[in-house]
Amino acid sequence: MLIERVCELLSSDPAVAAAVLSITRDKGVITVTLAERIGNGSPAAPVPVPTVATNSIELRDETVKTPYSAPFVNWLKSIGAGWTAPRWRFKASQKELVRGKLIELFGTDGTPVETTAINFSPDWRLEVENGLYLGGWCLASRLDRDSRVIESPFIAIMAGGWKPSGGSRKSPSVTWTDGTRIRVEGLPTSVVAAFRDKYPTLVSAANS
Repeated sequence: MLIERVCELLSSDPAVAAAVLSITRDKGVITVTLAERIGNGSPAAPVPVPTVATNSIELRDETVKTPYSAPFVNWLKSIGAGWTAPRWRFKASQKELVRGKLIELFGTDGTPVETTAINFSPDWRLEVENGLYLGGWCLASRLDRDSRVIESPFIAIMAGGWKPSGGSRKSPSVTWTDGTRIRVEGLPTSVVAAFRDKYPTLVSAANS
């Protein structure tokens, strides 16, 4: 499992991941071989690489698998898709429709794409059911009113933090203290750009 964790960490930085030539393990020692710099010393132009995020999406002819996403699940139900663990099953004729929704919500259909980072302030408009979302990506969720908030692997708290409880017993919710700022890294650039355009004040508040 250690080598898989190293791969995850490398994938969190596209520029580094793009330069990886090989990862080997010998007698407990993990060696990462990187491409040399070229020309005037600048590294080769980064290319899209699979990240922890994009690797978690799988689209097939009649099924799709993603991290749990309330917006996506609600949409799948609306087109008549059914759950057959661990995937959602839809009609073969709906594949391109599903692909379009994946790109809209997640910024990818599982294909490696350019990723970026963003800082922003949380807001109630980002809540869907018991989670806080950026597009289709769940950033944080709470299973019960008094349980701790579960964070995604691509989120970091820059300031403030989560409140110890939120919502009600029937409808738990993610809540935060005043002045909380969040940094998200490694999500597809297109979905981050759409978020920035839709919620400019949340972004500017976190960077002021």
